[in-house]
Amino acid sequence: MDYTVLDSQSLLFSETQPVNGLFTPARCSNSLVVFGRDTDNQLSGDSSILTHRAYRDQGRDIGFELTPDKLQVFYDQGSERQPTGYRYWRKSDRGNVFPCDEALDDLYDPEAALSQAETDAAEFLEKKNARLAAAAKLIDVPDVSLVCSYKANTFGQIWYEGMYWLEQVIRKAADFDIRITGFGNLRDNGYKLQKINPYPSAAYGAGYGEDLLDSSNGWMLRYVRKASERMVELTGFFPDDTGLKARLLNLGAKELMLAQSSEWAKMIHEGTGPEYAGERFRESILAFTRVFDSLGSNTVSTEWLTSLEHEHPIFPWMNYRIFSRKK
Repeated sequence: MDYTVLDSQSLLFSETQPVNGLFTPARCSNSLVVFGRDTDNQLSGDSSILTHRAYRDQGRDIGFELTPDKLQVFYDQGSERQPTGYRYWRKSDRGNVFPCDEALDDLYDPEAALSQAETDAAEFLEKKNARLAAAAKLIDVPDVSLVCSYKANTFGQIWYEGMYWLEQVIRKAADFDIRITGFGNLRDNGYKLQKINPYPSAAYGAGYGEDLLDSSNGWMLRYVRKASERMVELTGFFPDDTGLKARLLNLGAKELMLAQSSEWAKMIHEGTGPEYAGERFRESILAFTRVFDSLGSNTVSTEWLTSLEHEHPIFPWMNYRIFSRKK
């Protein structure tokens, strides 16, 4: 991949100020094309699209709303409350109400929610179109663009109507003379882009990744960095290996990529299954270390290798040479 998406301040605070701001991509010294996310994020914040009262409240589940006697069909009386997946309320300021039939005015109306999603999709495009039109008057390029980047779990998990809203955005884009495209179509002339040195940023926290490196999860970084250095070394020692060694190297690359996932640090920071996240991270680091030691001692346990390959079938396309130093 020869491009990536950065938070807005990464471009705007770079040593060389991008002449076109966030409305065109730029490139790094190694020719990696970088896109800056639009600063106008209408899907986050206290006044975002998601907060409209017509939308379903994903936090109100009958497992926590109904009285215990009405929940006996789900679990025994006296058992701990747990989510059932049944949610019948729209967003409201009333808070929890026992039982649900005492709050009929807060019940979810699917038709009203979908209608609101269509309205919000049109307003979203109208605002984006206005920003693009204003930028086009100031920037002397054939096309200006905006990068709308959102977390995948927003659509469906956090925002029940999110996928329908996204569909409406795609369908209505032509009405506003907006073309929705992928990054690949915007980087054809990468070497002609302005060269910048991006300012450090991340997609978490306030845009600087502070949530990924605090007192609860900071211990993870040193293991990932050391494993990454070792993986680069291994690709240099075994540049063209095949057979069993290639399988072992691919497994090491796979386990390293699993350990590099920022989700583990995020889960620990947010307290969402921190024990699982920590244990899962350690498993990948230990598996990688075993790969490293096995290659160093030239002893490979075929049984262990095959077992872990079956246990973690993710990234079947893995080629360990992606960690090779650029020549």
